[in-house]
Amino acid sequence: MNRPRLPHSRALLPLLVAVASLLAVTGCATASREKKAESRGFERGYRQAVKSQYWIIQNQQRQPSSAQTLPPDNINPLTP
Repeated sequence: MNRPRLPHSRALLPLLVAVASLLAVTGCATASREKKAESRGFERGYRQAVKSQYWIIQNQQRQPSSAQTLPPDNINPLTP
């Protein structure tokens, strides 16, 4: 049996080829874009963790440790 042909099916062929090639090219660009976005996200997260650790250390150094400070009445308990 012969299939019925659509009128203008040959006119649509270049359009379909153009659309298919455009989709193929944008698919590659999307993969590259996703890879770059993932890399940027990793770098941002890494920098944020470094900044957080920096400020934790800075705040620890600013606060005196409770073991290092003595109350005034216990400085020299042997003297009357």
